[in-house]
Amino acid sequence: TEEEKEQVKAAIERAKERLESLEEALEELEEEGVMNLGQVRALLHQAEALLNQAEHFAEQGRLDDARSLLSEANELLNEASSLIQELRG
Repeated sequence: TEEEKEQVKAAIERAKERLESLEEALEELEEEGVMNLGQVRALLHQAEALLNQAEHFAEQGRLDDARSLLSEANELLNEASSLIQELRG
């Protein structure tokens, strides 16, 4: 339904906002001279690609596919967030 589509799109937007905040945290760590950020950067790039694809699927009405990719992206964002927390010490 249209309502489900809007809910999925809103969830994707929330995930994209979270991605942005994690990217900002990554930039702060870089500015502080923290090394070994490649894994975090890779996770964020993967999550961004999944979110873009999820958005595309949502636009097409392929909501199950969109939800699946959103779920994968959120797992990557969780992993990236954990790594950032560890690096912050």
